[in-house]
Amino acid sequence: MAEKNRNLGAASSGVDFAEPDSRGPFHALRAASIYLPLVQDFRLTVALFGNPMRRDHWHAQLTAALAEQNVQLTLLTIPTDSEPRLLDLLQQHAATHPAPLGWQRTIAVAGIENHTPDAASVTSLNRPDCPFLTQANLSRDLFPHACPCPLLLWLTETVAAAMASYAPDLWDWRSQTFDFLEPADTSFASSLVAPITALSGNTTYPDIHAMRRAEAGFREGMTISSAVRGLDHPETIRNQINLAYALYDMGRYAEAEAVLRPAMDACVRTIGPEHLDTLNVRMEIANALWAQGKLGQAEELYRAMLLDHERVLGPDHPNTLAVRMNLATSLQAQGKAEEAETIARMVLPSMERVLGSDHPDTLSVRSNLAGMLQARGKVVEAEGVHRAVLASRERVLGQDHPDTLMVRMNLANSLLAQGKAGEAERLYRAVLEDRQRVQGPIHPDTLMTRMNLASSLSTQGKVREAEMIERAVLADRERVLGWDHPATLMVGFNLSLTLERNGKKALFEGHLEDARRYFEEALAFAKWTQDGGRMTLGSGHPDQIDYEKHVTDLEQALAQLDR
Repeated sequence: MAEKNRNLGAASSGVDFAEPDSRGPFHALRAASIYLPLVQDFRLTVALFGNPMRRDHWHAQLTAALAEQNVQLTLLTIPTDSEPRLLDLLQQHAATHPAPLGWQRTIAVAGIENHTPDAASVTSLNRPDCPFLTQANLSRDLFPHACPCPLLLWLTETVAAAMASYAPDLWDWRSQTFDFLEPADTSFASSLVAPITALSGNTTYPDIHAMRRAEAGFREGMTISSAVRGLDHPETIRNQINLAYALYDMGRYAEAEAVLRPAMDACVRTIGPEHLDTLNVRMEIANALWAQGKLGQAEELYRAMLLDHERVLGPDHPNTLAVRMNLATSLQAQGKAEEAETIARMVLPSMERVLGSDHPDTLSVRSNLAGMLQARGKVVEAEGVHRAVLASRERVLGQDHPDTLMVRMNLANSLLAQGKAGEAERLYRAVLEDRQRVQGPIHPDTLMTRMNLASSLSTQGKVREAEMIERAVLADRERVLGWDHPATLMVGFNLSLTLERNGKKALFEGHLEDARRYFEEALAFAKWTQDGGRMTLGSGHPDQIDYEKHVTDLEQALAQLDR
């Protein structure tokens, strides 16, 4: 799998070829620093954290970011040696911490975990009382008067589940959730996964409903900021960029492009065409074109950007190297594998010289090079590169780092391409076990590994097990990402192919009715995929072309059965 640079909305902070998780703490900091200044009355917001020390760190960062915008963020820490009432404490805090003249204010609350049941008790049938949260729920109508400004609650995931259970009405008032959780924070007990998902809608990877709420929040922020501060104000532009993030994550690439283009125009007007932020937005437009299958347009924009980056930043700047590598991936996607490999081989020594041979970004380039070698049929050489990258990533990042797990899966892909399906299957199963433990069962990388495992099984003729896995992954992706997300559609397409193989196997064995049933179900999934692709991808996308052809092939196969 190619690792592609996305640098959406960031200043020049270096290159990151790996697909970033837009729900990480840096994104949460940026989202909170954009949203909170835009509202002046009471709004309930939630900041999820895992480690108190990291909470304090991010709170300090947010305080500084808001102060730059004349917003005072004060912290109310709930005392541990009493039975406090949140409403009373908020009234006292608001009265004793007035904002400076001309400033807005936001009140943050920490320490709620000291007054809520533990994890096991929250999910127990005989759960204990929680007067702190129950009283807060009963007095919820008074909160806008006690706190006439945004209220930010620092909550662990356990406390979030408790609040959703003990104070459901107050919990439903929340307008934004900022996820400051870091990888080490998400290893909460597996017994809590179901309650947290059911009560609060939050998992380690948000579902489509959470993403739509994020979209709505950024649209609201963009509307407010544009009306109050104007279309060219930095906060309006940042809201547009964050909205594009949300749309991109939902697979709505054309909409993301449409949002990014006016953001780029505003950047050109306000900070100039060669400012790093302007260049970064142009990069994201190219990435959105690439994702839509508009590969020629993406290539053209990458080439133009490469000239600008070389002139403004120099040929060896990490951002310049990122553009050059994205150009290579766009060429590879168009079947121009030889030119893509040539560019990647040019980029690699520059990355080693600028960042070092063991830098994660350098290793990403080497991993991409291995994929290009594999695309050109140099599967043995590709396997060797994958193994070298794996050894480096294990040494630098550790065995459980997501980037390390990605290389292990890429190595399994290389083995499968060489016809070593059994060896690939064993490696896929090992990676799947680690990803379920580290990243969770519904993380996109975990679901991708399950799909690749299904492919290895199908290659070995184990089509029944492959079908079962693909059906389960399709249900998970539809629930998490939505039925028309490109990743969901690809699973539906793969399931249709597997059902077609099952039909051909049944036909070979002389079971005509079974063959007909498989072909009919395969056609149903193929048409479902085709319809979703028309809505999301458009008729010219390479994947959509495959979907359309697959429907035609299945219709012809069924017609032959009727003869």
